[in-house]
Amino acid sequence: MRHILPTTAMLLAFSTASAFAADPPWPAMQKIGMTGTWASECAGPPIVDNTFDTYYGEPGGRAGYRSNRGEADGIANVAILEARLLTPTTIRTLLHYDDPKWGRANGLSYDVVSEIIGKRMRTLKSVGPDGKALIDNGKLTVNGQPIGSQQKCKD
Repeated sequence: MRHILPTTAMLLAFSTASAFAADPPWPAMQKIGMTGTWASECAGPPIVDNTFDTYYGEPGGRAGYRSNRGEADGIANVAILEARLLTPTTIRTLLHYDDPKWGRANGLSYDVVSEIIGKRMRTLKSVGPDGKALIDNGKLTVNGQPIGSQQKCKD
């Protein structure tokens, strides 16, 4: 009996992971409203502290977002490899920074849980490629400061 439980748990974990990876991200993003352009302050200009992130879908359900940080080198791209609704107001995404404009973060992936309520979105949790949480319970783990939210600027 001791060997059956771990085997069953592992099979369940693998089947869940496979189902998660098999579904294209865009439909889940559309369902929760994670589409269009979001920023901390829609009336302000795009700057490092007020990025304009535009979420989009592609044929076949692939997805990503373009991050306008107001920098001279232009807009940086992020691929959204996976997306799964956790609750009616939370979504888990696997983000892959696939643009040289991200510098040292280029090529890295982050597991992110976001909450979307109405026209507001905020990050509840973010785990880096090393498995360490950068954001937990909506706060930066380095200093405990709360993460600000973004508002939907346009569809």
